[in-house]
Amino acid sequence: MPCLGVAQGAAPGTLVPASHHKQRPFHPAAADHGLRWVSGLGCRHDRREHVEAVGLPAELARGRRLRPLGAKGHWGRSLARFTCAQALTKLHDKSEARRKEGCRAIQARVRELMHARDDARIRLLLDTMARTLVGAPGLFERTGGLFGLSAAGTALGTQVTPYLDTIVNAAVTALDDDRPPVRFAGCEALFNVTKVARADMLRPDLFRAVFVAMLSVVGDTTDSDVRGGAWLLSTTLLDVASAQGDALDLPLFLDLFRAHSQAANPHIRQALLTWLRQLDSVPGIDVGDFLPQFLGPLLLMLQDPNSPVRSETHKVLQHFMGQLQTLSSDELADRVDLPAVVAILTETSVA
Repeated sequence: MPCLGVAQGAAPGTLVPASHHKQRPFHPAAADHGLRWVSGLGCRHDRREHVEAVGLPAELARGRRLRPLGAKGHWGRSLARFTCAQALTKLHDKSEARRKEGCRAIQARVRELMHARDDARIRLLLDTMARTLVGAPGLFERTGGLFGLSAAGTALGTQVTPYLDTIVNAAVTALDDDRPPVRFAGCEALFNVTKVARADMLRPDLFRAVFVAMLSVVGDTTDSDVRGGAWLLSTTLLDVASAQGDALDLPLFLDLFRAHSQAANPHIRQALLTWLRQLDSVPGIDVGDFLPQFLGPLLLMLQDPNSPVRSETHKVLQHFMGQLQTLSSDELADRVDLPAVVAILTETSVA
C-alpha cells in the first residue's frame, strides 16, 4: 500500500500519493501501532458498523488509513480507537495468545475511559461486544465477545453496576448455546462479574435470570468443564447472597425453588438443597418462617430415585424440624402457618 503523507507546502491534513512529494513518515506513535486495514470483521457493512460503534473515523470503517490531522490530540484519540478495534478483532482470533492480548487491551481501554469518565463510550464498547460478537453465530465470535465482556467487567470493578444489564444478558443468552465452549465462557463471564458486582447481582430481575440460567447448566450432561463452571458460579453467587442477606429477595428464591424442585436432572435438585440449607444459616434470613412454601417439594424429594438427593433432603428436613422444636407454642403459632403445614402433610400422606 502506498504511504500517504503531507506534501511540502500543502495545507495541514492534505493527503497526496507518495510519488508526488518527498515522503514523510507517519507520526511515530502511528508506526508503533502498525496502522493497517481492519481485517476479520466480516463484510464491509458489518465492518463499518463494528468500528464506528466504538467511535472510529468513517475512513477506517471503509478500510482506509488514518490521516494525520495535524493537531496532536487527534492522533491520541484516533490511535486509541484503532487499538480498540484491533482488540475486538483479536478477541475472536483462533489463537489463544491473541485472544488474551485482546482481553488485556479491552481492560486497558475500559480503564482509560473510566479515567476520562466517558460513560457513553464504555456503553458503546460493551454493546458492540454484546451485539456484534456474542450475538454472532460463529463459535469464536461468541466466545471472544464473552471473554471481552468478562475482561471489561473485571476492569470496571465496583463501578460495573450501570453496565450489568448488558453484560449479564449477553452471558445468560450464551448458556443456552448448544456448544460447550460458549456455555463455559458464559459461566466464566457471570462468575467474574459476580465477584465485582457483589450485592448488585441480587437485584431481582438479574438474580432470576442468572439463577435460572445457572440451573440449566449445573447438571450439564455433555461437558464436565461446563458443569464445573456452573457449580463455581452457583457457589460464588450463594456466597454473595449469604454475605448480603438483606439484599436477597427470599420469596423470589423460594418461588424459583418450587418451580425447579422437580427438574429431571438430580444435579439441579442438589443445587437447590444446597442453597436452601446455607441460606437458613445466614443471620437475619429465617427460611423456616416460610416453611409451607417449600415443605411440599421437600417431601416429594424424599421419594427421589437418586440416593444423594434423598439423603440431602432428609438432612434438610431434619434441620428445619430441629429448629421448630426449639420454639415455644406461641412462637411457633406466630412464625409458622401451622394449618398450611398440616394441610401439606395430609395431602402428601394421602398421595
